[in-house]
Amino acid sequence: MATLTELLEHNEKNDFYPAEALTAYYENDHFADDDVEDICRGFEDCYVGCYDDLEAYAYELLESTGELLQIPETLRRYFDYASFGRDLELGGDVWTHQIGYAETFIFRSY
Repeated sequence: MATLTELLEHNEKNDFYPAEALTAYYENDHFADDDVEDICRGFEDCYVGCYDDLEAYAYELLESTGELLQIPETLRRYFDYASFGRDLELGGDVWTHQIGYAETFIFRSY
């Protein structure tokens, strides 16, 4: 099993990912016998990015997929992005790690 130190050293040499995000991922998952490369691949699959909050992520997700375009413009303004973001987390679709005010790492749960 790779240690967090080994993982961060590998990441620093290759300058792949934000170190704080990689640390959050490592500390919130279970890596039985995974090596550094496996952990990095898993991180790459799960890491969505750093957002102000879940509401900002939900807005970007729905805008990028075009899901709300099926709803008339007059009704779209009533959509509650904060509640949708919260439901994504509570439903297990994503998990978060807040690192400061208006800085939240978002990870897919799958």
